[in-house]
Amino acid sequence: FVISESDVTHSGFPKPLFLDQYWDAIPPRIAKKIIRCQSAIEHEDGDSRKSWVREQAQRSVLIQAVIDRFPDPKNLLLVSDLDEIPHKDLVITLRRAGIPTAVRLQQHCLVYNPDTYSGGWASALAGPLGVITPQNVNSLRTNNQIKFRDIEDAGWHFTFCHSPEFYRDWE
Repeated sequence: FVISESDVTHSGFPKPLFLDQYWDAIPPRIAKKIIRCQSAIEHEDGDSRKSWVREQAQRSVLIQAVIDRFPDPKNLLLVSDLDEIPHKDLVITLRRAGIPTAVRLQQHCLVYNPDTYSGGWASALAGPLGVITPQNVNSLRTNNQIKFRDIEDAGWHFTFCHSPEFYRDWE
């Protein structure tokens, strides 16, 4: 797992580095599987127009951290947000198959809670590290002109999900 944390929120406000605060509570058997990187992303407090620029910079930092640690261009790379969860069996199959190019993972999109299905979602990618790079990762995720082989029923995207407290207060 690669975890990159910035000192600003998606919307550009300063925030603490939470992973630092909780690192000692992570069991060593799990901590040794985590690659940590912190990204220094330029920001202006609350400038939401730059939210996606910050997100794209964060994604590039993550991929560079993987390349630095595991440089083999044949390594399988999964590019997804934290709320985009691929099927475990699919990941195993893709890893064993040694796919030569990137594929798009078609996921079931669940909005607000696991009971609210809203159709498909296709932003997560899988492919060899030599194909998905820090320079092209964002265009691969967002450019609908690029034709990928789509893998259907590839997992779930839990979007806009909140804590139970949020929903109690919302009602």
